[in-house]
Amino acid sequence: MQPRKEKRMVFFGVGVRFRMLTFLMVALASVAAAAILCSSPGEVAHIVIIPVFISYVVIFRPARLQGISVRHVVYFFMLSGLVVVYLLAMAKVSSSLRVRWSELLLVIYFLASVHLFVWLIDHFINTVLSAVFRLRRGAVRPRRLYVPKTAIRLTLLIALAAPYLTATFMTHWVKFTDSTDPEQVLATGCQRVHFEGTDGLELVGWFISAAGQGSDATVILAPGRTQLRTASLAYARMLREGGYNVFLFDPRGEGLSAGHTCSFGVLGARDVLGALRYLKQARPETSRYVFGFGISHGAGAVTAAAAMDNRIKAVVLDSAFAEHGSVLRKIASVLPRPVGGYFHNATLLLASAELGCNFFEAGTRHNIARISPRPVMLVHGLDDTTISPQDRQQIYKAAGKPTTLWLVPAAGHGESLLCGWNEYRNRVRSLFESARRGAAPA
Repeated sequence: MQPRKEKRMVFFGVGVRFRMLTFLMVALASVAAAAILCSSPGEVAHIVIIPVFISYVVIFRPARLQGISVRHVVYFFMLSGLVVVYLLAMAKVSSSLRVRWSELLLVIYFLASVHLFVWLIDHFINTVLSAVFRLRRGAVRPRRLYVPKTAIRLTLLIALAAPYLTATFMTHWVKFTDSTDPEQVLATGCQRVHFEGTDGLELVGWFISAAGQGSDATVILAPGRTQLRTASLAYARMLREGGYNVFLFDPRGEGLSAGHTCSFGVLGARDVLGALRYLKQARPETSRYVFGFGISHGAGAVTAAAAMDNRIKAVVLDSAFAEHGSVLRKIASVLPRPVGGYFHNATLLLASAELGCNFFEAGTRHNIARISPRPVMLVHGLDDTTISPQDRQQIYKAAGKPTTLWLVPAAGHGESLLCGWNEYRNRVRSLFESARRGAAPA
């Protein structure tokens, strides 16, 4: 009779080494395929984890998978149902929003991968603590060891899973279709174009010609995160009336552009610089002078791009955040200081890893000084509850010269245009014209 130990080393007559080799080949193939399809490390990780886990279960048939129980399946389907409700509710927020049902399967797959990550984190913590407390996994006796082990397990799970979940859902979410078509709204002088970010990601934009006679100056307009195209077109009209061509685009991960990541403008500089490259190559006559205009998180993208390329002759930053972690800091401020500080830094660290960038050194405050001596105008509403007064003062203090700060009474976040259309247009035009007089065309 074959020894029991030898039986354990064979699975359908296939040796452990061959099984390990097969598993590694499947894992490497999954990573290679995901790297081609995805635009960020976080996307790769969440796409890969499910086929790798399934291949592990099929190839090795681990004896212990008690952690995956009926409650996990029920929880997952409940979460998927809530997501469907969320999609339908969001589609009712605006008549221009449409649910992209082709994204639904991808969303469910993504939620499954997130659930699997959290389960693996808990599984790892439980395994380590069981060894430390010398308890069999799943044992509830003796209680003098089980109770402290469980308390430590829950504490560590929250400490690790909370920043992971916050960073993941902060940088990845479902895409909606914005049915607003600039070509139909503006009727004439608008053309859809396809271009690439500097990292090769495919993006979609619209070149909007200036009103009246032709212009040799174009404004790259970077909207805020999830900003409706209708709101962006209001800025485009204002700039068009001021005598400028406008290049409006959907940021990566939104609208018609590729990707599924929201970088809060951290990676948006690649989109703005891609738009600049397109304008200089495809429309040089209408883009002898190029200016940047960013709204909310789009302001961070414009600031970073202008800091890297001096062909952007001047910038307007409306409702800019000092740092991309400003909103997260508000959330962390409700926690005790040590806990809040850990949560804030751990979340930014994981978000940086998922996007493949550095959230700690990104943001308007960190980049704005490098735009000088090109002119900058900061626009902030005095009733803006999203951005604190400290944020705008930090940006203004960090900026070089010449920089102007326009505080708009009774304006909320991104609402300054609504409170003074003509004054807004005149101030922007004055800024851009001063830049034209002081700079040679590039």
